[in-house]
Amino acid sequence: MKATLNTSKRIYTGKKCRVNGIMSYDIDNKYPQRVLDIISNSGTASSCVELFSSFIQGKGFRDTTFYRAIINNKGLTNDVLLKKLSDNWASLSDFAVHFNYNALGEISEINYIPSWYLRFPDYDNKEYAGKIALYDDWDMQRERSVDEKKIAWYNPYNPNTVFDEIEEAGGIEYYKGQILWYAYENGRYSLSHADPVLEDMQTEGKSKTYKYRNISTNFLASHILITDKKESFSNQESVQENNEGSLVRRRLEETDNAFDEAFEDFQGSDEALKIMKVEKTHPDQTFELKKVDIQDVEDLYQFTEESCRDNIIRRFTQPPVLVGVQVAGKLGSSSKEIQEAREFYDSITYKSRLLFEQLFERIFSNFHDKSINPSNDYSIIPISEVIIESSIIKELGVGALQTIVSIITDVRLTGDQKKTVLTVLGLDEESVNKLSIDPTKTIS
Repeated sequence: MKATLNTSKRIYTGKKCRVNGIMSYDIDNKYPQRVLDIISNSGTASSCVELFSSFIQGKGFRDTTFYRAIINNKGLTNDVLLKKLSDNWASLSDFAVHFNYNALGEISEINYIPSWYLRFPDYDNKEYAGKIALYDDWDMQRERSVDEKKIAWYNPYNPNTVFDEIEEAGGIEYYKGQILWYAYENGRYSLSHADPVLEDMQTEGKSKTYKYRNISTNFLASHILITDKKESFSNQESVQENNEGSLVRRRLEETDNAFDEAFEDFQGSDEALKIMKVEKTHPDQTFELKKVDIQDVEDLYQFTEESCRDNIIRRFTQPPVLVGVQVAGKLGSSSKEIQEAREFYDSITYKSRLLFEQLFERIFSNFHDKSINPSNDYSIIPISEVIIESSIIKELGVGALQTIVSIITDVRLTGDQKKTVLTVLGLDEESVNKLSIDPTKTIS
């Protein structure tokens, strides 16, 4: 897996892209695709990105009507759109949305676009200056080269230019719509949140490979087999070049190669290459088998693996308890510690949630269905916020809320016991069922 090639400048755009008219996204135009590969190959990175995304999504939009509303003819809802955009943002620090418009210039449909499909035009591209290039195979996973004829060009999001663009396209039926791309609005390609620890993520992936090979092959050779040096039959000068001489040399070569192949096969697929073969430089002895004292590198790999894991977690500013890392000397974490960790990470991810709240408010202000958000509330409920809808809160005040929270987070009670106590306090059955009560978290 190839890392970003220029470490002093994390995204290199000075070199001409192999694809005409495109500004290269790093030296090989594959930065976002490479970052996604690196993240997926690292267990810690995948967990951190997933946690980051889940805290951005929170418990969804506060307005439940808006949260479940369908926003295109494929059945996409706002809750699914929020998840897709949050996942994209957590991985690559950008996101993209496509808009279709009606004849009134209102947004009629909203579609999610993977941001790694998008590129800028280069500085010399006058034909598509100010536009956004969309193509789904920049890293050439399907084809051997980028098919420039399949690159689609879109105008960036701007409601004020819709009518002019519709007229330029020849009518609403030919209009492709606009794309809102966060990187485009920043005016430059984005660096992933994880960019400073990409090497740590790659190291963790390599460590995983080492452990696998260590189990299947013991990784290092246990013995060395020393043999005579092979003669290069093909380069030998022959006094008489004829068919018979060529046949003899070919058979000698085939016999020698067959020995090497049989030697590796003899060690078995799970034990392959545990014996290393070395050719001698002089033929004093037919062969010699020596045992190799294997150095113990397990402690070094363990240190490397743990330091990489810690670097990745620190980069995402995540409390270890939320990513399953136990604090030394402790058997576990209390419900209070977990709740405090959630509140802390809610404060860390607040700016990202605010970004999406403002995004949705911005784009739905021009949506064709004006009743899609009855309350005009686009706020996202944080993970740590306990949602309770009951008249008992209004009647008894904040003290009752604190009591209810302490009951919900008490690990000594079973789920049924918690529901019984809450019912006794005066909560109706519907409100109790809405609470996050996990009956499996109890202490015997």
